[in-house]
Amino acid sequence: MGDRAQGVSTAFLGKVGLALSGGGFRASLFHIGVLAKLAELDLLRHVEVISCVSGGSIIGAHYYLKVRELFKRKADGEIGRQDYVQLVQDTCREFLTGVQTNIRTRVAADLLTNLKMIFKSNFSRTMRAGDLYEENIYARVHDGEESQPRWLDDLYIKTKDEDEQFAPKHDNWRRSAKVPILILNATSLNTGHNWQFTASWMGEPPSSIDTAIDANYRLRRMHYDDAPPPHNEVR
Repeated sequence: MGDRAQGVSTAFLGKVGLALSGGGFRASLFHIGVLAKLAELDLLRHVEVISCVSGGSIIGAHYYLKVRELFKRKADGEIGRQDYVQLVQDTCREFLTGVQTNIRTRVAADLLTNLKMIFKSNFSRTMRAGDLYEENIYARVHDGEESQPRWLDDLYIKTKDEDEQFAPKHDNWRRSAKVPILILNATSLNTGHNWQFTASWMGEPPSSIDTAIDANYRLRRMHYDDAPPPHNEVR
């Protein structure tokens, strides 16, 4: 099959997804062990979708940033089992260092930040926690962007050996090391439906809603470029 041999292998295996469930930092730390075992078995290279929620999203986003940095640095044929093993080991070390800064306590431990949360309607405990995640966890990923805010619409994985037209959903079949798509799951308070964030869009997936029994309207998916400011950029 020449350079199409990897496509035959992909067709045989099917699409592989990784689901990282919630449970706060306990879940995040548990999932590091899962990632480590998958790396040892050389299975992480087959993962095309990473679907996370709550504590799983914290470590899922960290791992995704590490994979993104690896793919910028190495071409498909250069990536081996040891790269994933080392990547997870680095993720473990960085994540533990970040968690040990006691992020949950620091959300409300700073007087000036507390005053900001009281008097600024657009600044909440959630936004404060997000700042601490970026400062103490995601900034430890040395990808050249660690000193800047992390915007979801900037998190496309641009590989060393693929052109600008590469789309993981359609072109992963020909790669040995798959480019994963990150999905961060949440719940919409307006409708009670699943709400998802990816690097290209946000919204409620239609497949999870049964209109025969659910009378609530669906908040359709929207690409960030189509959203009105300031919602076209999401941290």
